[in-house]
Amino acid sequence: MRRSIAIGLLAAVLIPAGVSAQNCEPDSVAVQILGSGGPRLDPFRTSTGYLLWVGDKARVLVDMGGGALSRFGQAQAKLAAWGFIAQDASLVHARGGDGQTPLHMAATIETADLLIAAGADLDARDVDHESTPAQYMVTERQPVARHLVTKGCRTDVLMTAALGDVGSTAQHLDADPACVRMRVDNKWFPKVNPKAGGTIYNWTLGFYASAHAVANRFGHAEVLQLLFDRTPPSSRVVEACWIEDDAAARRFRAETPGFPDGLPAEEQKLLAHAARNNQTAAVRLMLESGLPVAAGGQHNGTALHWAAYHGNPDMIREILKFKPDLEATDNDFKATPLGWAIHGSEHGWYARSGDYPAAVDALLQAGAKRPATIGGTPAVRAVLKRR
Repeated sequence: MRRSIAIGLLAAVLIPAGVSAQNCEPDSVAVQILGSGGPRLDPFRTSTGYLLWVGDKARVLVDMGGGALSRFGQAQAKLAAWGFIAQDASLVHARGGDGQTPLHMAATIETADLLIAAGADLDARDVDHESTPAQYMVTERQPVARHLVTKGCRTDVLMTAALGDVGSTAQHLDADPACVRMRVDNKWFPKVNPKAGGTIYNWTLGFYASAHAVANRFGHAEVLQLLFDRTPPSSRVVEACWIEDDAAARRFRAETPGFPDGLPAEEQKLLAHAARNNQTAAVRLMLESGLPVAAGGQHNGTALHWAAYHGNPDMIREILKFKPDLEATDNDFKATPLGWAIHGSEHGWYARSGDYPAAVDALLQAGAKRPATIGGTPAVRAVLKRR
């Protein structure tokens, strides 16, 4: 228990203005509830966490999980006790949620320096995502991530692109020109433990995101231009499509006669990956540029499978312009795009927001075969029966 409490005490926080601490009497004690959710990352609910106040100082943070860190900051709590490190230096390596170390959780440069001075490992990897502190920080705690870079932590071209570090990005490209193709996937970030959750970049930078996409997301135009300058011609077209830059995609395509000839098979899959990410504009640009509509991605599902699974009729209509195989089946579930739409209407990532009746109707109008057994939500079943 002592080690669990220590993890909370060793984590620093962002402290926004305008939020009052709950307890101001000099000797009084109070418990503040920070969250009541589960231990996993949840954008809508903070994990279970409790803050013990003694007077106007936060003394103990218990069961810190996803989101509790920000709630701690909103409570205007500041850490006053660092005695745990002095009493037991090994606590700087203690593991908390997802097997993170205190440095993974550090939200200020001052905290990071205290932990580093106590012997924290700059490149320690958590258990669940096998990722370093800087990789955890690269989106929401960039000042601390930049500081860890100055201290000598390990970097990659996705990290330097996110931080807008032109010099370090160039160094990565000089050392390994192929890293310009780095993406958030299992090829570039293989799991050491097959049961691990995959790199934290999946959730911070996005599944299949490239350095180009990351630089574009954070507005680092100079880094983005450097990346495009170092990217092979065919791949430049795809990257411009991925970031939904219509003008750049057209320009690069005009400069690349015969595209998509010469495009690596892995990059042809980016059409399906963009559909998996529900990026309608990127899918449209890739198809217009000539990427094969039959290319399969995760589960070997085609772009049409993913558009159907998400209940995205607009994407489906864009794909249908390029005559996809309506009866193609994926590798793992042996289902057609219509099958994915029916399943997605009840269990998909966008089951609550997708327009599955319109998606199913678009597929049926295009000639998809109605399944022998009708399933899906009542609205989807109504469309299937009507057809």
